[in-house]
Amino acid sequence: MPAAQSSQAHHTVVESPLGWFAIAGSRGIVTDIVIGHAERSAALAELNEEKRFETPGVRLDVDQEILAERLLHYFSGEPISFLDLSFDCTDLPPFTAKVVRRLTRLDYGRTATYGSLAAEAGSPQAARAVGNVMRLNRLPIVLPCHRVLASDGRLGGFSGFGGTSLKKRLLELESSGNPDLPRLFSTPR
Repeated sequence: MPAAQSSQAHHTVVESPLGWFAIAGSRGIVTDIVIGHAERSAALAELNEEKRFETPGVRLDVDQEILAERLLHYFSGEPISFLDLSFDCTDLPPFTAKVVRRLTRLDYGRTATYGSLAAEAGSPQAARAVGNVMRLNRLPIVLPCHRVLASDGRLGGFSGFGGTSLKKRLLELESSGNPDLPRLFSTPR
């Protein structure tokens, strides 16, 4: 698995069936993941954008190479769960931390709505705020913001490279790999 070392962070960059993804962090802590790029250099460029560091993020206690291997299996269509991972939310505002903790329990092939996450975080009228939490997610897939939909079943947004078309592909990937789940998005929306 190709990896590059920088003075501040270790980067792991991998090509998958859904494009290049990159992971950044240091000393066994993952702080950022970018997904869905057509080129390795584009994944690294997004990973290194300064705007990614303007907001506090969740830290994930896991070895990058192990996480990269699990993500590669996920992108290859295997039903990989990330429920066993340990997330550090101490730098997040209280509402954001509540939303993130709930999101960490949203397993493979399952979805929730922005409104349901807001209600579970104690603020039932804060669906838009949940959308903002999803927009600022720096750990896509392991913090599965792609599994959060609008209350009417529409995709809502997706800030990852590729936007809602990648979100749709991820949801279809999860539903096609599990015969017990209904086929998502079988009709155009």
